[in-house]
Amino acid sequence: MIDFCNFILVESNKKENKYLCKDCDYVLTTPKNVEPPPIPCRKHLIPKNFRHKIQSRSPSIFVKAINFTQALFKHVLSGGERTSPKERNRRLEICKSCEMFDGYSCTKCGCPITAQAKLISKLDWANQHCPIEKW
Repeated sequence: MIDFCNFILVESNKKENKYLCKDCDYVLTTPKNVEPPPIPCRKHLIPKNFRHKIQSRSPSIFVKAINFTQALFKHVLSGGERTSPKERNRRLEICKSCEMFDGYSCTKCGCPITAQAKLISKLDWANQHCPIEKW
């Protein structure tokens, strides 16, 4: 039996969508209104112990710094509004159940996702959003 890629939407703009297979890390770009076709998954070609390393790959420190700086400027320019504790906890639970969560941070944007990272986390900033639009 053939297993097909288990795609999740990781990026979207006006012209196209970018999908990532959760099992084999295959990236597929499609036009905006086109769903990804069934593609045989390569997970059986990747050793299990290596698959975890692929999924937990995080942005470089340079990319994290850029992401944080952009988020900080947006937060400050919008007045610095914070989320309520209830909203922060809702965001935290969504992140912890996400396939991009590596146990400490988001492997898409690199932001820390912990209860301790208050005031420096997109979870606390009202004008911020999840990079794969889960909140």
